[in-house]
Amino acid sequence: MESLRSHRREAVALKETASSPVDRIVCSALERALSEQLYRAEVLRPYERQAMAYLRLIALGLLPFDLFGRDREKRHDKDHQQLLIGRLHDGLNWLAYARVRLDEGLLPTTPELIPGATRLQQAILELVEPWAEAAELGVQAQIREAVERLISALDELKAIVARPRTVQTQGAKQPSPDPETLLRDVFGLNQPLGWLTEQFCARAEASVRALKALAEAGDASNSTPVSLSREGLTQRLLSAYYELRLTMIPLIGDPAAPAKIEPSSSLAAFLAPDALYVGKLMGLGDARLLVDLGPSHSSEICLSVRSWAYLCVLLAHELCPGHHEHVVRGDALGFGWAMDVLESSVGLEGWGTYAETLLLSAAEALSANLQVPYSDLVITAHLQRLRRLLSGLLWCVRNTQGQAAARRMLDDFMRRIPQPEAARLQRWGWPVLHYGVGLVWTEEALSQLGRTLTDRSACHALYLSVGPLPPDLAVELSLHLRASGVGSAPPARQISERRS
Repeated sequence: MESLRSHRREAVALKETASSPVDRIVCSALERALSEQLYRAEVLRPYERQAMAYLRLIALGLLPFDLFGRDREKRHDKDHQQLLIGRLHDGLNWLAYARVRLDEGLLPTTPELIPGATRLQQAILELVEPWAEAAELGVQAQIREAVERLISALDELKAIVARPRTVQTQGAKQPSPDPETLLRDVFGLNQPLGWLTEQFCARAEASVRALKALAEAGDASNSTPVSLSREGLTQRLLSAYYELRLTMIPLIGDPAAPAKIEPSSSLAAFLAPDALYVGKLMGLGDARLLVDLGPSHSSEICLSVRSWAYLCVLLAHELCPGHHEHVVRGDALGFGWAMDVLESSVGLEGWGTYAETLLLSAAEALSANLQVPYSDLVITAHLQRLRRLLSGLLWCVRNTQGQAAARRMLDDFMRRIPQPEAARLQRWGWPVLHYGVGLVWTEEALSQLGRTLTDRSACHALYLSVGPLPPDLAVELSLHLRASGVGSAPPARQISERRS
């Protein structure tokens, strides 16, 4: 944490002495990114508050080997094999920390921990077996030994959790930051909490009205589910993605180079139950979307109309016009690996959620092209938008009026949302705050950009061109580059060697 604080102070100092607008914007983005990391470390403290955080850390640490392991040549690479062995030992060390905290009663657990550990064990075995088979006998033995130790450590973790235990209070509780301080210093949103509450509420009410109008029209689909093979559903997703790319051209301009779509492994599904977007990594090749199609032994998938509508909205969020367009177009600026550091959660997820809303602008054409009934597509897009907005609204009301008021507010909304949509909304659960904050802030930023660029497609294209920065900095940088006549030339070249 002290290292993060030191880096943030340096970013602030560099920002104050910046010699160009690009320098200042980049340093501001870096300051925000470091503030968000500090917030996670100081306030959220996942490794002190969530035993599941250790399992997610192990899965995330092994994910590169899942991605590289799809390439037979990389599985035979001896350096990669040794890196895998090292990462398995890292997992053992991380579990040792978790076990100490569990033994001392310092780490709370949840009911999902034991089944989660079992799923992780299965995912690790599935991941490692092709690597072991590709290795020479000596290395193969090392891989299998490391896996056996990690699986055994997870068994021990499950045994500890299954025993009755008392979780102790860990000294004085760290104060959470004031909500407006969180919005300003971590997210960079310089607006009072009351303003954000009004924005959430107005947008949520609009989606509720739209859902009620669709329910009153009574044109929801009653189509029979279809049965597809895993390969058949993957091809259908790919076809839908290419239809999205074509249909979105009037809204975002020419699309980026396409991503691949592949079924998720058990490990990727552990990290992201629906889908996981993986950008272009060094040596990995094309960006890809890993979609969870269920257990690999299931040969047939029963796909309802609503499930297909959900997958279409998911494609919009993750690929086009969502994350893939945002990340790939931003890469063209020339910031390279630095964008991984500068990337803003509210900027990334805000545009991804806004991308779902863009489906509503082309719903009639997409309904025919994607083979999904119009009402099902529109209802699903509004429900996804609404769950992000209600999650943010709950947070605002809870921090201003208390938990009881937040519950009353949610109950009021749920009474007014037609069934069975309200039940679907609650089954999906509530996402983290940066989705809702990002959506509101992205729409406000695009509105500001629209005062300069009246063409909606040009406005979206310019916003996407600077990548997933915080929305206010994205607007500032895009307008600066446009005024400077910087087209495809990477602005990173303007940054001095000392500051880059």
